[in-house]
Amino acid sequence: MLNSIFTTTSSGTGVTLPTFILEMVTAMLLGLVTALVYLKTYNSRVSPQKFSFTLVLLPVVIAVIIMLVGNNVARAFSLAGVFSMIRFRSAPGDPAEITYVLMTMAIGLASGLGYLAYAVFSAIGLLVAMLLMNVLNFGGHEITDQLLKLTVPEDMYDK
Repeated sequence: MLNSIFTTTSSGTGVTLPTFILEMVTAMLLGLVTALVYLKTYNSRVSPQKFSFTLVLLPVVIAVIIMLVGNNVARAFSLAGVFSMIRFRSAPGDPAEITYVLMTMAIGLASGLGYLAYAVFSAIGLLVAMLLMNVLNFGGHEITDQLLKLTVPEDMYDK
């Protein structure tokens, strides 16, 4: 009975309950792994907890949206408008954070379309690349901190 809720949509395509659950679980697990890699490799100005929540849940939200769009072109154009509105509403962040967000969106898109193998293999490949670049300090340079001490005589302003 519950399965019948997911089998008919206005666009004529069907999503079964097991498919829906599998896609949501895949999207959430890949988002969780992405958030763990982010926490391991990146120091940010943004609260790590809030950004990690975003990385875990964004693939699930995108997957649900993609399943709702289905094959309907009008819905797809509406979705493009919503994404562009969200893009201009949010403040630009660090390029690495934007990369993580785009990666979780790609995971959600692949999961929502049912391409679970693509989602898993692309996420694994990208996360391994991010970990390797972090370990190798790719693009980094040695930071030399210097301390400047100023000594002001006490009688400087008395004259």
